[in-house]
Amino acid sequence: MWMHGFSGGPLGYVGMGIGMLMHVLVLAVLVLFAVWLFRSLKGGSITKQEEAPTNALEVLKLRLAKGEITLEEYRERKDELEKS
Repeated sequence: MWMHGFSGGPLGYVGMGIGMLMHVLVLAVLVLFAVWLFRSLKGGSITKQEEAPTNALEVLKLRLAKGEITLEEYRERKDELEKS
């Protein structure tokens, strides 16, 4: 009455399978959480990867778009870049 057969559980081998499946699911959730935490602390995103500007003109355009420089400064610096 106290022993539940060779498998050691009331559900037998089915219970062992369910238990193993639960362990795998918990491990998968922990791994996904760790990946999410790492990426959020790093400042990255799973869905969007921002590319860095590849040349000086792109950096200049980005600075103008952000409002770091005026249109006049942009034109002067652009002319200088195109000369060299």
